[in-house]
Amino acid sequence: MKTVEKTLLTIEALNILGWAEQEDGFIANVKLPVKLMWNLQDDLKALIEIREKFNEFNKKIEEKYGDDEHSFDAEEIDNNGQTQKMRRVRDEYLEEFNKERNEIFIQENSIKVKVFDIEDFGDIEVSVQDMGMLGFFIADAEDTVEAEVVED
Repeated sequence: MKTVEKTLLTIEALNILGWAEQEDGFIANVKLPVKLMWNLQDDLKALIEIREKFNEFNKKIEEKYGDDEHSFDAEEIDNNGQTQKMRRVRDEYLEEFNKERNEIFIQENSIKVKVFDIEDFGDIEVSVQDMGMLGFFIADAEDTVEAEVVED
């Protein structure tokens, strides 16, 4: 195992976290060696910090566009047929709102993560989706070429 510096977009971090935190997902259901799970949890903490920054930014955007000048009260029917009250951004501010909001999704974040050799996971069954997400945590040729090895 080695620690490397990786760069990923906020949306990538949110997607990996969403996958990792699924109650019935891979991490919740697969039994892995304790050391591996411990180090995975450390890696997830770095991703959680990115999510916290995203949530702070989102809160600022909601405050900026949540007033009566920029938005209005609306009702929407959800998938269950229930009426939900919400704030909707006025059309004249929608483009600006979406641009500001989308900027955070494509923001690059540099974090240190522990990466593992694929053999560290042992002989477990992995879906294609899980393998795609686990790829972030698995050392590959890219890590030795593009990422700086920080420690062993």
